[in-house]
Amino acid sequence: MYDSLEIATLVGSRLCHDFASPIGSVSNGLELLGLSDTVSGPEYDLTMESAHHIIARLTVYRIAFGAARDGQVALTSLVHENMHHVVNERTTVTCGIQGPVDRKQAQVLLLASLCLNKALPHGGEITLCDTSHQYQIVAKASTIMHDTAHWDSLRSGQPLNDLQASHVEFGLLPLSLAAQGLPLQVSYSSGQLMIGITHSTVMPSKVRRAPFRLRRQDT
Repeated sequence: MYDSLEIATLVGSRLCHDFASPIGSVSNGLELLGLSDTVSGPEYDLTMESAHHIIARLTVYRIAFGAARDGQVALTSLVHENMHHVVNERTTVTCGIQGPVDRKQAQVLLLASLCLNKALPHGGEITLCDTSHQYQIVAKASTIMHDTAHWDSLRSGQPLNDLQASHVEFGLLPLSLAAQGLPLQVSYSSGQLMIGITHSTVMPSKVRRAPFRLRRQDT
């Protein structure tokens, strides 16, 4: 039997797969038209830009919302090449995690980044880094919305009563972490909001599901 998380991510994978193929064909056709010099102008440029934008979003969504199978992801290149198409246009995302990342861990890192993006209504900076024992996803901005029900849910580990599609990452992140037995820490200080995710490699092998922990610092 499949649980609700597996069903949801399988649906995500199916949608991304089915949309990626025709959109990729459209993008390839536009590139061929551009090479033939038969079309040009702002209309063509806008259409081409939109196609690239959709493909980049699907690339991110396939990892973040799709089924996390075995394998690894080149997270740094994925983030640098695609995340600016997904987050607030005034937000920059930087990944300092070296080497390939387990696909399941890449999923929670992207979900955490999407959660932080929701906390930056006026844009800001999101940084992903690895401290050898913990992944840290940090948002910095002059305005950070960290006191909403979505963040209260992550801090407490309690599910949201009214989860909207626009904030589905807040529902999937704790489920994905629990499935991997990874604890979550959320900390806030003036101008900075951080999600910390402990590596599975340093977790005791007998631990399957770890509780959420809150470390909050208000200044």
